[in-house]
Amino acid sequence: TSKTINYTVDTIAELEALAGYDENAVIVVTDENRGGTFVYRSANVATNNGGTIFNGWTRQYDGAVNVKWFGVTTSTSTTITDTTEALQNAIDNCDNLFVPSGVYAIGNVIIDRNIKIVGTSLADKAKSSSWGTGLPKNVFGGTCFVPIDGTVGYLFTLDVNQAIVGDWEGHNQGCILDSLSFVDNRSNDVGALDIKFTWHSSYTNLNFRGLKRGAMSFRLIARESNISNINTVYCGNFSSSDYEENYGIFDFTNASSSTYPNNFNFSNIQTVFSFGSAFKADNNVGSAVPSVNGVRISNWYNHGFISSENGVEFSMTDDQKENLIVLDMRGAGNLSVSNSQLSIAGSLSTQVRLGKSTAGWIGSSARFSNCNFDGWYDNYLEDTTNIYCDDYTSISFSSCDFGNSLYILKTGINTNIKMGTSNIFRQEALLYHPDSASSAKSNHKDTLEIDSDEKVSNGTFELTTDGWTAGSGTTLSIDTERLKILNNTNGVYPNAFQKITCEVGKYYTISYELEEGNVSPMEIKVGTTPNSI
Repeated sequence: TSKTINYTVDTIAELEALAGYDENAVIVVTDENRGGTFVYRSANVATNNGGTIFNGWTRQYDGAVNVKWFGVTTSTSTTITDTTEALQNAIDNCDNLFVPSGVYAIGNVIIDRNIKIVGTSLADKAKSSSWGTGLPKNVFGGTCFVPIDGTVGYLFTLDVNQAIVGDWEGHNQGCILDSLSFVDNRSNDVGALDIKFTWHSSYTNLNFRGLKRGAMSFRLIARESNISNINTVYCGNFSSSDYEENYGIFDFTNASSSTYPNNFNFSNIQTVFSFGSAFKADNNVGSAVPSVNGVRISNWYNHGFISSENGVEFSMTDDQKENLIVLDMRGAGNLSVSNSQLSIAGSLSTQVRLGKSTAGWIGSSARFSNCNFDGWYDNYLEDTTNIYCDDYTSISFSSCDFGNSLYILKTGINTNIKMGTSNIFRQEALLYHPDSASSAKSNHKDTLEIDSDEKVSNGTFELTTDGWTAGSGTTLSIDTERLKILNNTNGVYPNAFQKITCEVGKYYTISYELEEGNVSPMEIKVGTTPNSI
């Protein structure tokens, strides 16, 4: 007999067993995690999605769906529960999800639609520097995802198929991930987010720790996204034996050459104690098409590189060391970095490397403003560099502090380098260090600024011999944009000098480059007057 009643049951299983009730009958389930108020809707009698509808019984709620309604379960250091299937079910059936605080052990879950997943505040649990027993501890607090085992690959794969969302250009909102943590103990080859097909997505208030494959991998059509308030610790990977096992924290190396990612805004980013490049886009080098285009980074703090793992120092050749780069954008175009600190406490070879391309496009057009490059002095390689510009690159700096750096710039051919105003270079800093193996064009002055507004120039070689005085019998000329010193009259060694006003207590760097094949001896001497040189 059909009847309308209002009463309570203890479990979802009991609710599912109830049938034959009048339209709008109300039943309350008291289960702590999956309970709620349900109203009978005959139109839903054939539906059971495991969370919001059970054979006609339809959950009443406003706002986001709690993933625990779908049976998503937390784990502890002593009780590990694989909750992958339940979480996948929640993602497949709901567009707006809330994930309560706790540790969730999962395999790979697929997000194939534009949905919103929000966790809890990251400050509601004390941080811990140690790993848990069985699973990594929730060191950040709040909502935390950890791998159930080492076969996961990536915890989340975002693959929003173009056929599902329809017209990309008309789609205003993509996926939203907010207030989530992803943690491993570096014992697995695991990453957090594998981002394939997305558009207009937002990733905010995210934490990543101990992930060998890094925090976020962008590829295929992953475009026009905002990434903000991100914290990473102990992420990335460097393999001295297999370069293919190198992973950046924000990694574009899997990007497609035909549908490359573009237009990414990174803000308020912190990368600490990394095992690899913070940003890595080193594929498609030498191609006429960049692998990623339009990357804007602001308020980024980078500190520390780990040169060993499990007590074993990395064993690297010089070629391998050259791939240890904080900001590796060799396959990228249109880069902007502002209000950022790229300092390091460790041993890398290069802070920034920009792409070598064909003449068909500008390899990497990069702009740096209000950036700090300090702390890059005692490194693995003798010939270390802050900024390494390969062929066909264009780069500009304004209001940047290069600190005690030894070599500021190293360039390939056909590069365009512009030093703007208010850049600071301290002792033993070389503004321009051309690659001796290339035909680099020195198209600007070597300028040194030492903790003040004073600038010291060591001569202009492009068009004139200004600043230089020829010694007895010596003639000066310009040959292929170099100063040429010759003696054709009295047979003594040709010489030339210039006067530079110096201050006591300041440090000055003198550099020169010998033309290949020149067999004559050359000396540079410093004195207080021309006669003492």
